Amino acid sequence: MSSGRNRLKVPPVPDLPAVARAFPDNRLTPAERVLLSRVAGWSVDHAAEFVADLTRWVAVPSVVVKGEVDAGVPGAPFGPAVADMMALAARTAVGYGLAVHEHDGYALSVTTGAGVVEPEGEIGLIGHVDVVPAGEGWASPPFTLTRIGDVAVGRGVADDKGPSLVDLYLLRALRDLDVPLRHRLRLVLGGSEETDMADLRWYAAHGPVPRVSLVTDGPFGVNHAQKGLLGVTVTASCGPVLATLVGGDAPNSVPDRATVLLPGTAVEVEPAVRAAAVRAGLDLGWVQVDAETQTACRVTVRGVAGHAAFPEGTRNPVPLLATVLAGSGMLGPADHAAALLVAELLADPAGRSAGIAASDTSGALTLNGVVASAVAAGETSTIRLRLDVRYPATGRGDDVLDGLAAALARHAAVGASLTDVTDDPGYHVDPDSPEVTVLQEAFNDVLGTQRRPFAMGGGTHSRVLPRAITFGADYWWLPEGAAAVDGPVRLRGVPADRGGPHAVDESVPLGHLLAALQVYAVAVVRLDAALAATDDAAAAEVAR
Repeated sequence: MSSGRNRLKVPPVPDLPAVARAFPDNRLTPAERVLLSRVAGWSVDHAAEFVADLTRWVAVPSVVVKGEVDAGVPGAPFGPAVADMMALAARTAVGYGLAVHEHDGYALSVTTGAGVVEPEGEIGLIGHVDVVPAGEGWASPPFTLTRIGDVAVGRGVADDKGPSLVDLYLLRALRDLDVPLRHRLRLVLGGSEETDMADLRWYAAHGPVPRVSLVTDGPFGVNHAQKGLLGVTVTASCGPVLATLVGGDAPNSVPDRATVLLPGTAVEVEPAVRAAAVRAGLDLGWVQVDAETQTACRVTVRGVAGHAAFPEGTRNPVPLLATVLAGSGMLGPADHAAALLVAELLADPAGRSAGIAASDTSGALTLNGVVASAVAAGETSTIRLRLDVRYPATGRGDDVLDGLAAALARHAAVGASLTDVTDDPGYHVDPDSPEVTVLQEAFNDVLGTQRRPFAMGGGTHSRVLPRAITFGADYWWLPEGAAAVDGPVRLRGVPADRGGPHAVDESVPLGHLLAALQVYAVAVVRLDAALAATDDAAAAEVAR
């Protein structure tokens, strides 16, 4: 990265950084304004190091691979790629004079000192270094950090390597600036958040678990409720065509395309497919037919990729392709029945077509599905879909399963079944609790906003780690927050199916990450003081 005038743009110093002065009604104390200015200056001085570290972190394709997990390699429970990323994170921390603590490959923790401190004397910062699969269709190599101006593009820059690196730099900054704290900070980096959160389930059982932890893996400000997470596999019989259906890698990511191999020449297949697409209301630009052999064509339907928890603006191509196939007149009975099932189950991301729609104050149920696998055996083939259901926080996973079972019963010809069920009930913390109030007020006071804690469908480590609260570091859903840190919510000109967490061309303005460092500085100092005041009051009461 170049230096001088071409250095990464971050909020300016001296005076108040842009993140603090963007709104005239900010409510910071004089001491906090000084702190923000000092942290902003530190950010400028270390911006080049930050980008260099993030470049190295993005270069590790730390995807949890099921087969490698099943192999059970000691010290690498989530496969060698995640273990390599853990080792790199450890080297980064040690290089900056921080103390590193290994946790059997499930997690890595970093502290500003090596001494023994009781967990009650620590505040946690929680991130993860695993990422979802890259998928196809990137404009640049997914595991190479590409810069477009001051926007970083690469898998994990937003979810969650970028924010995790912010956490590490927060430890450095507060140490280097001699910011006094009564609690030691402990950064905990997990290795399987994107799959089953076995990383911090293990860590929660073995410790040390900090007194209060900030999970930096979501939007700003405070997330007080998360929907229930249900995963289930649908296995159904099909014919030889549906056995070639491919669509998606991870159930928590909406795929960007789905393909199938359809017997017939291009002259036969293309008119039938295009006519079916028109009848289904699809834009013909989404559909492509390519002759793969003299007797078979590859049919592709493009989707709009994104995070399964936030389906607005996404488009799952798997049910669209199933709908086209079912209406093409080119399927045998077994394939046709299976295509109708796939189309009905996944047609609506709110679960209406599957009969499982529901909502409460945490939001509406969301449903995503990908093709997990298929076994080709002619007319007795099978296809397996993996579903990701985010149901309302007050709901029950059993009710979702009952609704899915009823949907399968309407397609008895395919003999479908539900297996491999995982159910993680919804998460909730009192939005008016002292810790939540301190964090939300810190965010509002820095940005001059009046936001309340919010609920979401995304699942984070707050679900599995005691006394953990999700708090930033993304501004992508918050236009005024992005404006406050002098940058767009999205990279200008990037289509809706690109740029977000789990999407292709995942991106984040680098200035957003470094501005988050300043928000966290104020929040941690306030939280530390609030916890210390509670302790002092308790001690005074005992003394009386």
